[in-house]
Formats: sequence, C-alpha cells, structure tokens
Amino acid sequence: MCACIVNRSQIPEMEKLIEDVVNLTDKLLEVCNKKVDAQRLPAVVTMDKVCRSLARLTNANDFSCIMVPIQSSLTVTLPMSKGSHQDHNPFPGELPYIIKFNEKVEVLASLQKPKKISILASDGKSYTMLCKPEDDLRKDNRLMEFNTIVNKCLRNDAECRQRQLYIRTYSVVPLNEKCGLLEWVHNTSGLRLILNKTYQQRGMFTSGKELKEIGKLIEKEPDTAKDIFINQLLPKFPPVFDEWFLHNFPDPTAWYQARVAYIRTCAVMSIVGYILGLGDRHGENILFDSTNGDCVHVDFNCLFNRGEQLGVPERVPFRLTHNMVHAMVWYIL
Repeated sequence: MCACIVNRSQIPEMEKLIEDVVNLTDKLLEVCNKKVDAQRLPAVVTMDKVCRSLARLTNANDFSCIMVPIQSSLTVTLPMSKGSHQDHNPFPGELPYIIKFNEKVEVLASLQKPKKISILASDGKSYTMLCKPEDDLRKDNRLMEFNTIVNKCLRNDAECRQRQLYIRTYSVVPLNEKCGLLEWVHNTSGLRLILNKTYQQRGMFTSGKELKEIGKLIEKEPDTAKDIFINQLLPKFPPVFDEWFLHNFPDPTAWYQARVAYIRTCAVMSIVGYILGLGDRHGENILFDSTNGDCVHVDFNCLFNRGEQLGVPERVPFRLTHNMVHAMVWYIL
C-alpha cells in the first residue's frame, strides 16, 4: 500500500517520509519489547539501554517531519457547511513534530512492564507516551475514534453543547498486533488508588486477606451473598470519594465546576459504554483528573458484552458504585 502511494505521488519527499516512519515504528517496537532487568519497579533507565539506534535515527540531519501522535493533532476538522471545500485544511494550526526522545525511560510496575517515554517536539514542549507491549490496542484505537465521533455529534447538538457534554479522549497508536503507543493522560489517578488512600488515612483499610475470607463465605453459601454484601462489605467501605473533590478543589467555584465535569463525563461514558457492551470497568480503569474533575476511562479490550462470558459474568451495565453516586449527590445524603 505504501509503495502504491509513493508511486502515484508527485512529491519526491514522500518516499523518504515513509521510510523514516517505518524505521521509527521498528525502533518503537524495540522499545516496547525490550526486557529491562530491574530489582525494583518502577525504575528509570536510559534510552541507550533500551534502544540506542532510536537516537541515531532522530538525530539524522535528513530525518523527516513526523507528527507527534497526540489526540489534538489526530483530530480532523471538518467543514462547517455543505458543498465543495477544496481549499479546506483538515489540520489547521502548527502541528508538533518529533525532534528527539528524552534520554530517561521509566519502566512501570504493571504486569507487562510498559515504558513511559518523552518526546521533545518542534513547539518546544515535551509530550509523554506509554510504550505498551503484549497488548492488542486495535480495539482501543477504534473505540477512541468512535468516541471522537460521539464528541462531534455532541458538539453539533445545541442542548448537549449547552450542557458541555463530552468524552475525554487520548491517542492510541497500534504499532502491530501486540504493541502500541498510548498518549499519557497527566494529573490522573485511578478510583481504586483514591479510595484506598482515603481509607488508609481514616484507619479503615481492608486487606486482601479479609476480602478473600468474605469471598469464601459467599462461595459456601451463595444465597447469603446479598446479606453479606450489605451487612459485612459495605460497612467496611463507606462512601468517601467526595473527600477527593474537597481536597483537590478547596475553592467553592472550582469544587462546583469539577463536580459538574465529573458527573457529565461519567454519564456520557456510561451511556456509550452501555451501548457498546464495555466491560472490565474496575477501579484501575476509571481515572479522575485532579485539575478539572473529568472522568477518564482506559483499557477498552472488553467490548460487545464480552464481560458476560467471563468465569464470573459481569451483570452491571456500567460502573456506578455507592462511592461514585455519593460524590455526585453527597450534600443531599
């Protein structure tokens, strides 16, 4: 396909551009798949240890202008009116191009040990990406494209536009069937991390061992599951999520705006997730932005009601726990 485009193109630089893109993809795949020996994770290593040839590629004088794959650069701007728009520019403004990669690489502690890298761009800014191995990101990429279309539809509707309804999106770039790049979403924390931290501060942390013991009781007597959940589990996990908003947004106006943003982004993504049969919405796949309260969903591998076919089938249409509800209407309770 690339060869066909080059042969038909009248731009002589196109062949060099495609060659550099292919080489860059190979180097990034090497970064994704490189095994790093570290006694403790997360760990910081140098790019030389991960992929020395990546720096040589980007430092070359004739390295092509390759766009930094962030969501704002990948979003197409369509004409506002009908008719022929031959002069319309779908990507207005100055797009940031890759200048070089930061020497520091952070290896994260999750199962696949993804690597956090930084790209220095032509606009002088640094953009953070996540190189993720052993994960097919093609579904994530398609769903993020779908969410972009949903956002466009919401902007075109007057009432949705007035209510400022939207989905937080980020770029997902599959490099092959097993590896890819994810745009790093700054200033976010997972719901599980937020709640655990709050429970620990209150001296109410419940260990995994205690939860396993309760799980064994339910396995022995399944008919008592509802009673155990209400009388044993819920008292151990009182609603505390509202405290996160009070801590991060002490100003009354900022608190109100963050809470409204949280409710709206959570509602829109819950509806879209229900329509698409999105599952696996545990506390580490739902993030919250500490600068504006936005709800950000990640990891979209469990689609089209696949969660209903798990060993323990998922029954809820979307994730809306008592903690999440309490943060929406806590002043009434």
